[in-house]
Amino acid sequence: MDNDEIVITKEGSERLQAELRRLTTIDRPEATARVREAKRSAEDFDTSEYENAKMDQAIIEGRIEEIRSILRRSVVLRDEDIPTDVVGIGSHVRVKDLDLDESWDLRIVGPIEADPSEDRISYESPVGSALMGKKVRDTIEVKVPDGTIKYKITKISK
Repeated sequence: MDNDEIVITKEGSERLQAELRRLTTIDRPEATARVREAKRSAEDFDTSEYENAKMDQAIIEGRIEEIRSILRRSVVLRDEDIPTDVVGIGSHVRVKDLDLDESWDLRIVGPIEADPSEDRISYESPVGSALMGKKVRDTIEVKVPDGTIKYKITKISK
């Protein structure tokens, strides 16, 4: 893999493509209209609304370019590239917190598509890196500010 390439799941690629469509077909035209309207208003009144509209437009344009760059450099994981014998990028993993006796289902992804609130954990994160290469029934320990959490891997799937 080239150092410039970004490994991404099919779902991650689809989410980025959907965001790009929304940005280019909805958000960008709305921002352009806001800038145009604020510019007309700024001729008679305060220019802060115009400056804010231009800033919002610049943020949208920046995100569009960022997503396009990511998609150009991305390599989408094929289903057959996702391991089930060990934890790897794209793996769905069920771990059991040995202290709380609770299970947690998560997916190991690259940093671009990581979202802990949706249980998509980067392989670069403390939990993700501790899980990489491990097998079912392996136990890992992850240092957190409050101490150490022990997880046992109970399932790996695609």
